Amino acid sequence: MSKAKARITSHSSGLRYAQPLNSSVSSQTMKTRKAEIADVAGVAELVRGLSFYYSENGQDELPEWFRATITNSAFADRFDDPEYFNFVAEIHGSIVGYVSVKTGFHLYHLFVSSSFHNQGIAKSLWQHCVGQLNIEQCTVRSSIYAIPVYSKLGFTISGDRACKDGIGFQLMFYNSASC
Repeated sequence: MSKAKARITSHSSGLRYAQPLNSSVSSQTMKTRKAEIADVAGVAELVRGLSFYYSENGQDELPEWFRATITNSAFADRFDDPEYFNFVAEIHGSIVGYVSVKTGFHLYHLFVSSSFHNQGIAKSLWQHCVGQLNIEQCTVRSSIYAIPVYSKLGFTISGDRACKDGIGFQLMFYNSASC
């Protein structure tokens, strides 16, 4: 198995990001672990950087109620809340993916850095959750953009596509017995 290589770059905020030098990420390179309070800034920046995918047309400003859910303090609250299970994927110490599952099995967030799309990181994070949390059934309100990703993870469409304040989403359902 070839080892994925990544270049570590720094953002003006001081956060470090891994950028792939080839197209595959191996389990030898990527580490999945429980998110910690020290990860809040990196996770929040990752999610905010990808939040335009929620917009129905990819361009509208997100509504205030939604923006309030992706602030550093909102992430810190979820990291401290026993109702949420939060994990990160990192390569060479840099966060490249994040997943959050709410008790009762609702997939709250699943994000992977754009530089690492289509490399199995979302699948790895999801499989980690399924194994660690013994998930047999789960719901998600998928962005329209992410429907194909969740379909590959075993989720099926449940109901009609919906939109609230310019945010498009699709309710989807996971049943391990169907996978």
